[in-house]
Amino acid sequence: VYRPWDRGYILEGQEKLVAGHNIKVEQSQIQNLERQMLKNLQRVIRYAENLGAGDCRREHVVRYFDETLQNPPAACCDLCHPNMTLPWQDIPSETLPDLPSAVNPDYMVLRAVQWNESLNDDQYAKPYTEKTLAKILNGDAFAAAQFEKDPIKRLRRIRRLESSPFYNVLQGIRGGEKAIVAIVRRLEQMGLIQQQSISFPSGDGAVTYTAPILSQAGTAQVVSGKYF
Repeated sequence: VYRPWDRGYILEGQEKLVAGHNIKVEQSQIQNLERQMLKNLQRVIRYAENLGAGDCRREHVVRYFDETLQNPPAACCDLCHPNMTLPWQDIPSETLPDLPSAVNPDYMVLRAVQWNESLNDDQYAKPYTEKTLAKILNGDAFAAAQFEKDPIKRLRRIRRLESSPFYNVLQGIRGGEKAIVAIVRRLEQMGLIQQQSISFPSGDGAVTYTAPILSQAGTAQVVSGKYF
């Protein structure tokens, strides 16, 4: 299932895979596939790291798909035509819409809460509070780990926060973390999010706090894949 607005896609096993049927694939087919994948990887690396003045971005992308750019336009990209006029170059940055407005922040918060709730099933992790979740969405792992005095534990926490699939997806939203927390509150009022009490043992006893999770209606909204 591919969703262009999402940060990835989902692979779902069908009947034969679930039933354990063996697929007969020749070794030569596997080798050909590996060679093609390596070739494509090298092309992507070259596009990202090695293109320079005189190259053409569009031509490189077309070749990636084993096609040929027969008649490139006079002004094609910033490498083959470094002085080309760009249609957006005179547009003030403050007039551009925020990225979060394009990806629908309410829905992304719901998705992040769904992921946060899934940490209940991880024996090495626990769901985050709404404030920490807001920092994850806003891409501020340092602030979320600043209370940890041990530098090694702080670094581990930062890396763990940055590994979230929803890290930084709402960076730049107007109002920052306060705006994200306000979205959580609004979704609570709509009956899509609720707070769950979380407890875990600590050196001096038990630590208890609340973390946002999806309600039944919130889960249905996420499964639908529809924006608000």
